[in-house]
Amino acid sequence: MTQVATSWLVYRLTDSAWLLGLVGFASQIPTLVLIPLGGIIGDRWNRHQILLVAQILGMLQSLALTWLALSGTINIQYIAIIGVLQGFGASICITGSILFMQQISTFRDLIRLNLRTEGA
Repeated sequence: MTQVATSWLVYRLTDSAWLLGLVGFASQIPTLVLIPLGGIIGDRWNRHQILLVAQILGMLQSLALTWLALSGTINIQYIAIIGVLQGFGASICITGSILFMQQISTFRDLIRLNLRTEGA
């Protein structure tokens, strides 16, 4: 939801499809690069606490974006910085959630879940 709001805000502020793509790329590239690091972190520490911390940090980033937008001090640089930070958090959250699901589920449950998501 934050990505949709961020994209809408960038386009609303700039009316530029190029800047919209640039900010979207800036928020996704940390996820692509740092997912292996998220896997290492997920293997070494408590997965539940990793997810909790990642979600709280994501919430704080969304609150910062909201505060900047409502106060009128938002600009494209702030949006890009927050997007990059959200990409860092997403790389840890994505791998942490996958590892956590493997920890709390049986193999049979994971197969059923995969079949339900593939068929939807």
